[in-house]
Parts: sequence; structure tokens; C-alpha cells
Amino acid sequence: TILYANDKFCEISGYSRAELLGKNHRIVKSTLHPPAVFAAMWETISSGRTWHGEICNRAKDGSLYWVSASIVPTCDANGLPIRYIAIRTDISERKRMEAQIVESERRFRSVVENLKEVIFRTDGEGCWTYLNPAWRDITGYAMEESLGQSSMKIIPPADRQHAAAQFARLMSRESEFLRE
Repeated sequence: TILYANDKFCEISGYSRAELLGKNHRIVKSTLHPPAVFAAMWETISSGRTWHGEICNRAKDGSLYWVSASIVPTCDANGLPIRYIAIRTDISERKRMEAQIVESERRFRSVVENLKEVIFRTDGEGCWTYLNPAWRDITGYAMEESLGQSSMKIIPPADRQHAAAQFARLMSRESEFLRE
């Protein structure tokens, strides 16, 4: 049962203090988390230990908001919890930005994975760390067998010295791309 609600809790949840006091905290529960999350939380705080986590709640208007929460039990003389203090920080903006990054990465991967040109990444030694599917279509080599291998392996021996010099220019940032 909610016994106290500060101004920030009222602001972020959209509920007035009068609407929150005396209510079960489920009033702001979203359906985003599986029951196991709350079972683990209750197991922790019921045993007198502090719980930390990130929870998505639902505001009065139906919108979702995220909080980083610590729930600290206050225990009686026998060590049994008698009330809990929840300390929460609004992390909604961070979660929104994380979701945007994930979506941006998904779109980027979709584009790169469907290009008909080879897109690759190498480490500092020139070994393949990423190859898009066009690699297999154009070279005939499986991506799995090529990853980790030196990029120089596929270059004809007569061209390797020139290719190594070009790679060195990229690594030293003397050049940002190669046209050859």
C-alpha cells in the first residue's frame, strides 16, 4: 500500500497524491515485465534485502515510463520487513534513446545485409571481422570460413604489396576510403 508519494512520483505517474495514497503500487504496473521479475523482487525485499532494478510503469494516461529503482525494506526487531521505501530515478529518456539506437542498428543491418556490394570490416591486422552476404555471392567464399582470416589472402600475390600500402593508409587515417 502506498503511504507516501512525493511530487515527482505524482508528476511522472500523472496521478494526484490523493489518487495514490492507500492504493496498491500495482496502480502503475505495466504489463511489460513477466511475473518472474516481480516474484524475484518480492523474494528479495521480503527477506529484508534491498532490491535494485529497472522497471517500466504505466502512467494514468496510459503512457509508459521507466525508473531505476531501489526498494529498501525497513525491518522490525525480528528482522521482518514492516514497510518499504522505494527510491526511483526517471530513466525514460535513456530507455527511449536505447530503443532508438537498437532500431537504428536494425535498419542499418537490414540495408547492409541486402546490398549487392561487399561491405566489410577488418581489425588492425587486416583480418576480416565482418562481411555482408554479398561476400559469398561475389567471391564464392563462405563468410564463416573467411571471418578471422587475413584480407590479403584473396588478393593476387602480384597486387598484395599495393593493397598492403593502401590498407596502411587507411589505418593511419591518411585516407578514409579506397577507390581501387
